[in-house]
Amino acid sequence: VLAPELSHVEGAGRIELVGLSRRMVVVRPIPAALASRGLGIDTLAARLASIGRPVGAGEVRDGETVRPLVVRESVASLDELRALRIAHEQGTAVLGDVATVGIEEVHDGSQYRVDGKPAVLLRLFRSPERNAVALARGARSGVAMLRERSAPLELTVVRDGSGEIVGALRGLGESALIGILLGTLVLRWMLGSWRPTIGLSIVIPVSLLLSFAAFFAAGIPIDVISLSGLALAAGMIVDNSVVVLEAIETRRSRGDREPELSGTRQVATAVAAGTVTTAIVFVPLLYLEGVARAFFGEQAFAIVACISASLLFALTLTPVLAKRSGPPGEGRSPGREAYLSLLERAQLAPRRVWLLALAATLASFALVAFLRVELFPFASQAELRVDFLLPRDLTPEESFAEAQRFEGELRGLVPAGDTVSIQLLQGLSREGRPDRPETWHGRIDLRYRDAAIAAGALDRINEHLARRPGVRAVAGFTRSAFVEGLASRRDRLETEVLAASDRAAAALAAELAGAIERAGGTARIEERALPRRALLLAWNEEGLARAGVSREYAEAQIRAALSPSDAGAVSFRGVEEAIRVEPPRSGELAELPVVLPRLKSGERHVVPLGSLAAIRGGERPPALVRIDSRPAVRVTVDRGTTTLGELRSTIARVPAGSMQQIRLSGEAAEIDASFSQLGLVFALGVLLVVLSIAAFYESLLSPLLIMLSVPVAVAGGLVAAFVAGQSLNVMSLIGMILLAGIVVNQTIILVDRADGAAREGAGAAAAMRVAASERYRPILMTTLTAILGMLPLVVLGGDGIELRRALAVTVIGGLVTSTVATLLVVPLLYVELDALARRFRASCAGGDAPP
Repeated sequence: VLAPELSHVEGAGRIELVGLSRRMVVVRPIPAALASRGLGIDTLAARLASIGRPVGAGEVRDGETVRPLVVRESVASLDELRALRIAHEQGTAVLGDVATVGIEEVHDGSQYRVDGKPAVLLRLFRSPERNAVALARGARSGVAMLRERSAPLELTVVRDGSGEIVGALRGLGESALIGILLGTLVLRWMLGSWRPTIGLSIVIPVSLLLSFAAFFAAGIPIDVISLSGLALAAGMIVDNSVVVLEAIETRRSRGDREPELSGTRQVATAVAAGTVTTAIVFVPLLYLEGVARAFFGEQAFAIVACISASLLFALTLTPVLAKRSGPPGEGRSPGREAYLSLLERAQLAPRRVWLLALAATLASFALVAFLRVELFPFASQAELRVDFLLPRDLTPEESFAEAQRFEGELRGLVPAGDTVSIQLLQGLSREGRPDRPETWHGRIDLRYRDAAIAAGALDRINEHLARRPGVRAVAGFTRSAFVEGLASRRDRLETEVLAASDRAAAALAAELAGAIERAGGTARIEERALPRRALLLAWNEEGLARAGVSREYAEAQIRAALSPSDAGAVSFRGVEEAIRVEPPRSGELAELPVVLPRLKSGERHVVPLGSLAAIRGGERPPALVRIDSRPAVRVTVDRGTTTLGELRSTIARVPAGSMQQIRLSGEAAEIDASFSQLGLVFALGVLLVVLSIAAFYESLLSPLLIMLSVPVAVAGGLVAAFVAGQSLNVMSLIGMILLAGIVVNQTIILVDRADGAAREGAGAAAAMRVAASERYRPILMTTLTAILGMLPLVVLGGDGIELRRALAVTVIGGLVTSTVATLLVVPLLYVELDALARRFRASCAGGDAPP
């Protein structure tokens, strides 16, 4: 009832059912009875297929109309089904004589339990490009209506992923608003008056509105990804306007008749170059593949649209508002005099400052060795998940009982009142778990009131699992909905061992697992690569020859006979319509009828399987997979005992022959691929920034000087990630790419002003002092507004916090260190490069080369 109802909800896609137990009419053939009557299971299945199904029997004329004739054989009770006659070449047989017929509960290979009670889980997935929030709203409405109509049933929404989406959108909106408010207060404090502050603040909403218009034109939805891009850009919206306003006020203080025009003209090239460099760094992202591009495409568009709108309004709206608002009140430049004094002292010993900055940068890059490497960041949740594997040879009933005992043990570890619910999902992993095809897999989800309680419970569960025999289990926090589908298992690393033969692949996998164990790690060879207890058929070649059948013919009949299938339909109340035909049990395999090919006489003969093959116990040989057309074995490594770097070192130490290969797979391979792509994107972005700056200023020295802040910013991002306990992941690398476009803005406005002073006749040192004095406050204001705009993304919690926090932490750390480098190191290098350029021109003028 529920599944069809929810399938009609707008946006509904695939529906999965877990723990479904259907009451069905089950027909289980008796092999000995079939063989004695010369019947095969195929004849039985064919007879049952027509029960309750309309079968065409030709056409009849009804007046002037020709109508099809449909024959339908209905069965309304078990007795009628047992009395069903099966015609065959040697006569007829009654179904009840050759098969057992009854009503049974047929499981789908899984079991679902909530708080110890059996249940059925229905998973509703959205269609591509459809709105998950609207789908969840429609599904909840459908459940509410069905709850009223189905009083005996207890319908409960166990988990609603759209709640995380709504919470994340709300959190991003709140973070952006708080960041804008904090930035506005800082501007008010530094400008000393509300009139220019309001003039700057107006740029924020109009830039956001223009960004939304760009979203609409490009067909980009307002979702978590695009809104997070706007939240990141919120602190940068006023940067261009701050620089323009500061230039206008500087011109006004000098008595210019039209300070708005002259001030805007003075910094127009600088702010345009800064915006273009920030935007152009995202161009290489178009060449990304996989999860990095899927996740960051909309975010990049949001940032570029927002800062482009801010440039437009900085050069148009800000001068108009500055003219109407008049001169501001007494502004503040905190630390300006101390900074200028420090800069003068640094100019006395520039090499010492350079060496200190270089040493600090290199030391920061060394932190990479201490950062945890993962594909996506991970945050503690209020829900724990315990995945466990049971012994391979348990029956379904035994596995369910063992899983329930394990569930009871976990219940005993949870203090009363802490947990909201415990859910048990059990299923045979032959169909659902391709990485472990021959094991029983279970999952227990435990929900708590908050993440702190869950963290304490996780410690107790892990202590219990370390002492628990018979069950291999891994406990950890569940991933949020934003990364659950993007990353694989966080608790393990995966490798692939390829060789020229199955034996060589298994031997090399065993050698790799041993090397990992000797290094202190825990490794597991894929289950299918290990031998397993099985029933083995030893074919009797003489019996096959006498019967006139090939081994392949007999094997095809066996596979068909041992595969459960649905046949016709019944009209009983309280059961499913389809008739379930179950295979015989293992003890009856010797009597399984094998139908021989038709003889010239037209008769068919049936012989028992025991006359063609001997059935005995034994071990099934390893079933190795093929990767790139080569035998392969997968070896998994517990991530708690081995890091990715240690695994790479171990792989390098294991000797592999010329036809053998050991390589990373799964999330480890995705990490390598994503990191390689992002490294290339970063290099291309830096190159494009250099070329764009060179085009703006028609110089090769200016780009080199301006790009000095980029490695310092990257070093600051690494330090911030280390201090905040973050990992090195895709989001932090994207933050570093973003830094490459952001941090050059500060250097551009400083160097651009110094070049302007130099063109007016000042020397390099004097020109830089003028630039440092005039640009100190706008650099400080843009840095503070950007940091405060992103700070709520780090401090505030909520759904999806792990993604935006990793990005914001990296950007904030890079902004801090790049600002220090821009204000202190860049002026020293500017003077030194100017001196080198003068000496070069002088040497060229005195030699053969033209000056």
